[in-house]
Amino acid sequence: MLATAMPAATAAGLAAAADAITEGEAPQLPRVRNPDFDEPGYLKVIERKPSVLFAAAMWLGALLAAPARLRAGAGLRLPDRRQRA
Repeated sequence: MLATAMPAATAAGLAAAADAITEGEAPQLPRVRNPDFDEPGYLKVIERKPSVLFAAAMWLGALLAAPARLRAGAGLRLPDRRQRA
């Protein structure tokens, strides 16, 4: 029901964030409880998961606080996936 009440751009932004977070989870799973997990690997994980989650939360907050005339073209901008790979 929520998806039908929100603009398509908002739904697309949330879908992109969910997709990016899911992509970040897959490489992390084999590293659970691995003491040899190095810093570069950890930085990739936090780039793909928490940072995207925080970006989406701030974007939604700004979107909800903005006047309607500013909301029209406000899309969620996530890092290029090719750079995250």
